[in-house]
Amino acid sequence: EEGAYKIVSALNDEYVWDIAGNSADNGANLEVWHDNGLLCQRYLIYKDNGNYEIVAMNSGRSVDVAGAEQAPGTNIQQWDRNGCNAQRWIISDAGNGYVYISSKCNGLFATVDKSSAGANISTQYFSGSDSQKFKLVKNNTEALNEVSVNEGVYIVTSAVNESIVFDIAGNSGDSGANLATWTSNGLSCQRFNVVRHNDGY
Repeated sequence: EEGAYKIVSALNDEYVWDIAGNSADNGANLEVWHDNGLLCQRYLIYKDNGNYEIVAMNSGRSVDVAGAEQAPGTNIQQWDRNGCNAQRWIISDAGNGYVYISSKCNGLFATVDKSSAGANISTQYFSGSDSQKFKLVKNNTEALNEVSVNEGVYIVTSAVNESIVFDIAGNSGDSGANLATWTSNGLSCQRFNVVRHNDGY
């Protein structure tokens, strides 16, 4: 079923899929880490012609077989969504509420390298071991409310074009000044202070 999930390892139910360092960058590594509720541990799963796309909620990037390589041991990372088979996954029943997650591009299975926090996840030949079994735990609205942004000053860029950013029109300091998008120019009208307030920002 499509939705927002955390992906729990059968090796240890405290370990979940995690984008290392809560990074939003292309190439950021997929690992397991203690469940801490951040969006780098929550994933949107979309069905696509019998396969699935798994999208990291902290970055909007897809879980991806690095370089679409075919060899066992190929790393799993996040990358811009591009619709290729390196970003398509087959989810199959592993029994007792667990599933296997295998790559459409190479037929290999997502595998946790060892039972410890920070262990890498790569693609490997099928073994049927707990290192290849995962539980999909649906989060629904809960995941969307998780804290994932530190307070501070930010530039807000567009996913369409990273050179386009939020901008207060005319560099105005007046109440009622319009929020628009504009080419990044380094002015303070394109810098925004993000502050945590109760359950939001």
